[in-house]
Amino acid sequence: MRLVYALVLGFLLLNGCDRLTQLAQQSEVIQKQGEELKVINGKVDDMEKRLEDLQSNYDEMKSHCNEMELNLSALQSQHDKDISDLLVKYSWIEFKMDINKSVTFTATSNGFQKLDTELGSFLISVQGIIPYLNGHKLTLNIGNPSMSEFAGFTLKTKWGEAFNPKGKIIYADWAKSLKSKEEKFTEHLKPGRWNKIDLVLAPAKPEQLEYIEIEMEVNEVVLTSDRELR
Repeated sequence: MRLVYALVLGFLLLNGCDRLTQLAQQSEVIQKQGEELKVINGKVDDMEKRLEDLQSNYDEMKSHCNEMELNLSALQSQHDKDISDLLVKYSWIEFKMDINKSVTFTATSNGFQKLDTELGSFLISVQGIIPYLNGHKLTLNIGNPSMSEFAGFTLKTKWGEAFNPKGKIIYADWAKSLKSKEEKFTEHLKPGRWNKIDLVLAPAKPEQLEYIEIEMEVNEVVLTSDRELR
């Protein structure tokens, strides 16, 4: 009987040792896995921090880009305005330099203006304006202050609404909007007197006669020889 007890006890001891060994091994595995899990968690935390930093940098860069875009838009607007202002100033300077090569009137202008041509200077005034067909008829007085008679001349006319330097339309676009006409006349411009000429502008509504520009070319000078004076 004692032998049996001894065998049973030995068997139990052997099984117990094996179980303890297995438990010890499992504990080591669990401990190792725990350490690995800590490492993984640390890497995950590090990646999350990096993602947060990247998101923060992205938001900052986006805000900076938006600010730069607004600044560029403001600079472009200012640049366009500066160019427009320069064009206006240049156009008016150019106009003043050529002031005697053309004269400008409105439908209600009074007085006369001096107009230079290659063959001499003349005085021009608007004596009247009346509706005519789909436009208006201007009665011009062309004064020839010289002692020469001119046979035939050409009038180059532009007309339209007045230019507003503070308006939305730039000078170049306004200049393109003007209507134009070139008409040749066979009348003689008698010396030392006013010569009445009718000029038709069409189509032309009343509001399109706020600006009238006239240039003139004379064709031929008529002079009397000494023999004819005898």
